[in-house]
Amino acid sequence: MQAVQALEEDYLKYWDFENHPFLLSPQPSMFYEGGQYFECLERLRYAVKTQKGGALIVSEEAGLGKTTIILKLIEEMKGVYGEIFKFALIDHPTLNSEQMIAYIKREITGREPEGDKLRNLIDIRAHLIELFEKGGKCIIAIDEAHMLKDQPIVLQELRMLINLTYRENYLHTFIISGQKPLWGLLSDMREFWQRLPVKYYLLPLTLEETKNLINFRIKRAGCKRDNVYTDEAIRLIHRASSGCLRTILALADFSLLVGHSNLVQRIGEKEVMKALEIIGGKGEAHSSIIRDAKERKENFQFVDEKKKKSFFSRDFLFALLFLVIPFSLFAIYMYNKNREFQFHLPQDAFFKPTISLVEPKKEPKEAQVSSRAANVRAEPKISSQRIAVIMQGEKVEVIDERVDEKGEKWLMIELFGKRRGWISEKVVDLHGDKDANTR
Repeated sequence: MQAVQALEEDYLKYWDFENHPFLLSPQPSMFYEGGQYFECLERLRYAVKTQKGGALIVSEEAGLGKTTIILKLIEEMKGVYGEIFKFALIDHPTLNSEQMIAYIKREITGREPEGDKLRNLIDIRAHLIELFEKGGKCIIAIDEAHMLKDQPIVLQELRMLINLTYRENYLHTFIISGQKPLWGLLSDMREFWQRLPVKYYLLPLTLEETKNLINFRIKRAGCKRDNVYTDEAIRLIHRASSGCLRTILALADFSLLVGHSNLVQRIGEKEVMKALEIIGGKGEAHSSIIRDAKERKENFQFVDEKKKKSFFSRDFLFALLFLVIPFSLFAIYMYNKNREFQFHLPQDAFFKPTISLVEPKKEPKEAQVSSRAANVRAEPKISSQRIAVIMQGEKVEVIDERVDEKGEKWLMIELFGKRRGWISEKVVDLHGDKDANTR
C-alpha cells in the first residue's frame, strides 16, 4: 500500500500536479464547462432558477459524465443558497416506491422517515413549503433511471412527486437521468414527458472537445507545462475511446503513468499505445489501432530517410537558383533602363471609375423545431456527425443556409456556448425575419 502511495506521489510530482487530473470517479472540481457540457449545465441552471419543475438528461452511452454534471449543479447551488438549499440524489434507483419516498424525506428534512408513505409525503411537502418561503431551492435527482424500465409503479410515483406545488410554483426541481433507453421509455409516457420541459441528450465527445478537456484538466490539476500531449497522442486517445469520457480519462491517466516511468517530457503515441495495452490486458481489443499507429510511425520514418538521402541534391538546386535569379533580374533591369522609348497611355487608363456594389445585409431568421426531436450536425449533410439534439418547440436563430448534393436545404443555427451546427429545413418551421413576430 505504501509503495502504491509513493508511486502516485512521484507520478504527481513528476508532472507538476497539485492533485490528480484524471480520476474516474465524478469530480465536480475538475468539471470541464465547455461544448455540450456547458449547454447542458446552462439548461439545468435555468430549470432550477426559474422553478421549471422537471428536467431530463440522457447519454448516448455510459461514461459520458451525466452524474458529474448533476454533482456540479448541486455544488453550485450550495454556494449560491447555502443553508436554504436542499437536495436528494438517488444513484441506486432499484428501490420500491415506499423506500424511494423514505430516502427523499431523510435527505431533505434531515429526519428519519416514518413507516407510512403518506406521512412521509406530507412531511416532504411541508418542509419544501417552508424552504420556498425562505427563498430557497431544492433538487431531487434520480440517476441511472434507465434501470426503472420494469418498474412502472415507481415511475408513476416519481411523476406524481413533480406535482408538489405551492402558490402556482413547483416546490423543487426534479432531475431524472440515465442512458439511451430512458429517452424512449419516458417519451412513451406522455404524462411524464410533458412534465420535463428541460431536456438534454449527451453525445460522445468530438476530437476538439477531447483535446480541450484533457488540456483543461491538466491546467486545473496545477501543471504549468504547455502541450503535455502531442496532437497525435490526443487523436489516438479520441479514436480508441470513441469519445467516451470515462475511457478518455483512463487512457490519459495511464499515458502519464507510462510517461513518468519512461522519463519523457511529452506524451506521444508510444505512451498511449502502452496505456491501451494496460487497459486491454494484452491489447487485443485495440490491436488494429496500435497497428495503424505503428504503420504511420514507420511510414514517417521511411519518408524522413528519403529526405535525408536527397538532402544534398536539394540544397545544391536551391543554391543554384539563388545565384541565377538575381543575375537574371539585374540583366532585365539594365536592358529596360537603356531603352529609348516610353509608353504613352491615356490619362484615365489606370483610373477607370468603378462602382462598388454592397450586398444588403440579410436579416436573421428564426426557426422553431416542429418534429419531436431534431439532430444538429457538424456539416450540412445527413451523413455528418451529430453534435446535439434539440427538442420540439425550441426556437433557434438561423445564421446561414446551404443546399446539399441531394437538393436538401440545411440551416446553420447557433447553440448554447456559441457553438454552431446544421439542421435540416424539414424538421423546423421558419418564421421569416427574426423580429417578424414583433412587427
